[in-house]
Amino acid sequence: MKRYRLYIDESGDHTFGHTDNLSYRYLCLLGLVAEVESYRTEFHPDLEKLKQVHFPHNPDEPIILHRKELKDRTGPFWRLRQQQNQISFNTDLLKFLSKQ
Repeated sequence: MKRYRLYIDESGDHTFGHTDNLSYRYLCLLGLVAEVESYRTEFHPDLEKLKQVHFPHNPDEPIILHRKELKDRTGPFWRLRQQQNQISFNTDLLKFLSKQ
């Protein structure tokens, strides 16, 4: 029998009506259902490879793709300040997501 994992995460703020700053007026709820073996052998290794290519880091301290840091190009995502790096990352991320 196959086993599955469910990942659920939220981003944003449900009280977006209380701010005039449009970049904070959103709420996203996202879920991922993955067959355990496929996640272990394909999804996770491919995601880690994508992150390592664009944001080299120590594997013992993995990079987490936080929307705010990506959008603001801060922390490990400072490389995205260069337009070519941003285009390359966006292209590779879309390829990764379309493969899943």
